[in-house]
Amino acid sequence: MRQVTPAAKVAIIGDVFEAKDLSAFALITPELGAIVSDEGSRFQMVAITENFRSLAIKSTHDLPGGGESDLEGAAFGGGFLYLCGSHGLSSKSGKLEEERFRLFRIPVGKDGKPGAAQTASLAALIAGDPALRPHFHKQLQHGGTNIEGLAYQNGRLFAGFRSPLVGGKALVLEFDANALFTGGDPTPKRHEFVLPEGAGMGIRDLAAVAGGFLIAAGNSGAEPSDDIPTAENYADGRGFRLYHWKPGDAQARDLGEIPDPAGKAETIVPINAESAAAPWDILLIYDGPKGGAPIRLRVE
Repeated sequence: MRQVTPAAKVAIIGDVFEAKDLSAFALITPELGAIVSDEGSRFQMVAITENFRSLAIKSTHDLPGGGESDLEGAAFGGGFLYLCGSHGLSSKSGKLEEERFRLFRIPVGKDGKPGAAQTASLAALIAGDPALRPHFHKQLQHGGTNIEGLAYQNGRLFAGFRSPLVGGKALVLEFDANALFTGGDPTPKRHEFVLPEGAGMGIRDLAAVAGGFLIAAGNSGAEPSDDIPTAENYADGRGFRLYHWKPGDAQARDLGEIPDPAGKAETIVPINAESAAAPWDILLIYDGPKGGAPIRLRVE
């Protein structure tokens, strides 16, 4: 097993929207990224300085439709920023809120300025998949569908599911990124694989690296709430782990536990994504602490 160690804290500068609920980050260029919260429906462009020594908020942009999109995944590829809602019920109330079932595509020009967003949904793909269909519109505490990671690779998007676990396996849904917005055939493909040392754990984020993906994993289920007093695949104090997975592999490779988490390990960004093997440097952002308490990790 490889070793995961903290390398350096990263400063975050500026007025961060819903600063205690940061949920996804997409790297656009080595100097530019986009960050979102799972509250509201907006994104912020972020300047990256001195090789991830700091993240500075540049601008804030509202997404069409409003409401609470529960944005949990972000990815960039082919000139577009993609932002994905959880496509699941509210984890606190268990209610169906249509705003959560959206996928946005935003063009980003060479000047780094975002254009007008397009809106689509993964609801039909989820409902049409035989393994996911029985879990669609179920509560997260009871194995309902919930997307928490999004990655782009070779013209395809990969949605990582926190829940459900099917036969104890984690799920990723792959599809054609452009076709979903142009009316073509998205040719979906479901991947199932084991997260070793990860019973009860689902995908909390995934990020593309050369030849595969890095995955952060934690509780698949959500903590009980006043409205939903019981939960499956949830344990107080369960930590977070990092994995490396290649499409086609039946089991991800365990890279080790994320040490001393400052909150919920929510977002991973490979700094050297062109590398197909460790060592990797990873930006990690948490849900919970104000400003996300970003930190660099080293996987050796």
